[in-house]
Amino acid sequence: AFSIYNVFAFAQEQNLVQNPDFELSEGYAKFWETFHWSEESETGEFGIDETVSYTGSKSAYITSAFLSDTRYVQHIPVKGDTLYKFSCWIKTENVPEDSLGANISVLYTLTTSRGVTGTTENWEQVEFYGKTSPNQDTVPLSLALGGHGKLSSGKAWFDAVEVVEVDKVPAGEIALNLD
Repeated sequence: AFSIYNVFAFAQEQNLVQNPDFELSEGYAKFWETFHWSEESETGEFGIDETVSYTGSKSAYITSAFLSDTRYVQHIPVKGDTLYKFSCWIKTENVPEDSLGANISVLYTLTTSRGVTGTTENWEQVEFYGKTSPNQDTVPLSLALGGHGKLSSGKAWFDAVEVVEVDKVPAGEIALNLD
């Protein structure tokens, strides 16, 4: 029974993100799509940085000289009516303090983590919890500079992205809508 429990515990903590630390990337973020909210906003530049990382040797970055909402997106396979924890490590440079900043969010929803702004000395972790709807089978997770109606500029690095199924949400946290 003990070994069965161990297998179950491991299964609960499996990261559902493909290429979560961008180590599989050569010049572009493998398994991640890029997204601009409008054609005019296609000022953002996406890339892989081999000199800045939280884990491993690489991170993905977005840089934009102009205010925009620019994102990496990955469609994460999920189960319906289930709780998940989303987290990511972010570093920023010259992101306006009065903007949403760099964040993780669910595309086409208002579900978002706190934003990281300014120029950060160290990597900062952002996270949120969410619950899928009964028939939902994917979540469009985005690593964003800016957000819906809340534009940002500057540069943001993303690393160690994680989506794991959880049994419950910690005290003080709420499960946001993922659909």
